[in-house]
Amino acid sequence: MLDDVFDKLDGNRVKKIMELISQDHFGQIFITDTNQERLFNIFENIEIGQKYFEIDNGKVVNEAIK
Repeated sequence: MLDDVFDKLDGNRVKKIMELISQDHFGQIFITDTNQERLFNIFENIEIGQKYFEIDNGKVVNEAIK
């Protein structure tokens, strides 16, 4: 699980982390972020299965597969 780490890293480090975890041997990864657009931009050029959940007040309010 990567919990809201992207605002603390520069773009190069984010890219390296994403390249690493997108390899087949990692399996399922949960990533949280408070900035939805940043998350979409990070995954824009990575060809792995993605499922997005928006949580509000402890409940899933939106779910999307990209």
